[in-house]
Amino acid sequence: MSPTPAPPVILGDTEELVEEVTVNASSTVSLQCPALGNPMPTISWLQNGLPFSPSPRLQVLEDGQVLQVGHPPTWAKGSGC
Repeated sequence: MSPTPAPPVILGDTEELVEEVTVNASSTVSLQCPALGNPMPTISWLQNGLPFSPSPRLQVLEDGQVLQVGHPPTWAKGSGC
């Protein structure tokens, strides 16, 4: 027996999910978009309104539900990130 289809739902209070975050340039911040559905929804992260490619500075984790933005490691400097 297959699971019952369910529409995608963003978990939590969406007003609290949208907030301004200020961090030091050398820090890392994790942005979260917890969601459920069946099939599991695909989460897209945008930068300036456009999809981005993961890089040493921007990483998508936990099946797309977390975007980690960090200071690029020293080895990545000058790599066009």
